[in-house]
Amino acid sequence: MNLMIIIQFVPAFIIIIVLCRLLGRFMQVIGQPRVIGEMIAGVMLGPSLMGHASPQLSTMLFSEEVKQLLQALSSAGLGIYMFLVGLEIDRQLMNKKNLSKCTLLSIVGIVPSFVLGIAAGAMYVKDFAPAGIPSYIFMLYMAVALSITAFPVLARIMQERQMHTTPIGTLTLFSASIEDVVAWVLVTIVIALAHSASVASSLIGIVGCGLYILFMLTLFRSWMSRLGQRVVRLQRLSLLQLALIIGAVLLSMEATDFLGVHAVFGGFMAGIMMPQHRLFKQLVLARLKTFISVILLPLFFAYIGLNTDLRLVFDSQMAAPLLVILTFAIVGKLGGCSIAMRSMGYTWRDSSVFGILMNARGSMLLILSNIGFTSGIISETLFSILVLVAVVTTLLTVPLLTLVSAKEQKQQHASEVSYN
Repeated sequence: MNLMIIIQFVPAFIIIIVLCRLLGRFMQVIGQPRVIGEMIAGVMLGPSLMGHASPQLSTMLFSEEVKQLLQALSSAGLGIYMFLVGLEIDRQLMNKKNLSKCTLLSIVGIVPSFVLGIAAGAMYVKDFAPAGIPSYIFMLYMAVALSITAFPVLARIMQERQMHTTPIGTLTLFSASIEDVVAWVLVTIVIALAHSASVASSLIGIVGCGLYILFMLTLFRSWMSRLGQRVVRLQRLSLLQLALIIGAVLLSMEATDFLGVHAVFGGFMAGIMMPQHRLFKQLVLARLKTFISVILLPLFFAYIGLNTDLRLVFDSQMAAPLLVILTFAIVGKLGGCSIAMRSMGYTWRDSSVFGILMNARGSMLLILSNIGFTSGIISETLFSILVLVAVVTTLLTVPLLTLVSAKEQKQQHASEVSYN
């Protein structure tokens, strides 16, 4: 990387940060989470708006070299952000009983959306599958696409609403992480089949994931525990210790990325395995949280937006497929997860909240769409449809949560009036 690339990156960086902050603030004013504004800002900087209105300016600001640097920084920032999310989770809440619940919820909740995804794939395989892609690969890809949850976006929405440390919030985060690991394993198999690779290579990846988890639960956790004890004893976090922690997180991300699971889960897993002492957590969060949330995460959304063109969706012939796929996505995920939660004895209120949160697809569907498109599994038009599905399902999250809360408060008020 030479000095000229850094110089070219600076104006792009400034525009990304300013636009994300402005739209993020606007979304907060109207009651939406800041992350929605950052997602929209990313799309605006891509071919959907800037690239269409001023192609020369877009090319000048976001050259291929700048995009490569943007990708590297955004990937690192996203993974470290998920490390912070995992760090804040109280492992003591995840006892054997709750872990069993999360696994069961993940499996049961993914089935309806998976089935509807296969149905959508069967309906539109002739319209959106590129030549040479077998029908079963396209259908399996659609099943995974409609089943996935936007783990990073979900975590950020929950943080902004102070839900991530509550029992239902912790249950949701762990369920989403388990469900998305399953989804990314399936993505690995789909990509292997699409590229005529053997299924055995995918199975090797699954075994590798098991070994990785075993390593994190034993050696990694022990090493971090010793580091944490030293930090607590001295009541300070040195720069060397911070560097060791960040290095461990990056290695964990690299491991999961190598195994075919998205790197964000490596960051999240590293966070969960960190020491649980409150002082240790506070010191790490104080060092990293603001920089990651304000600087690096907006770069991630900008990079995704630069590869998204929503103009392809605004076509009268695309209205029916868009509505069908969007409906299948919402009904399968929100409905399936809510019913799964209710069947385990939770109230309809908690079940609805769980389903609403799991329905947010945001960044993960954007990533999966890019993978499908660049791998030649889906067409550019379907890629744009899936991007819109990601934005809409995420936009629905906060209004639906507010609606559930308002309904609950109304019922409580009616009960109090009746009692009096």
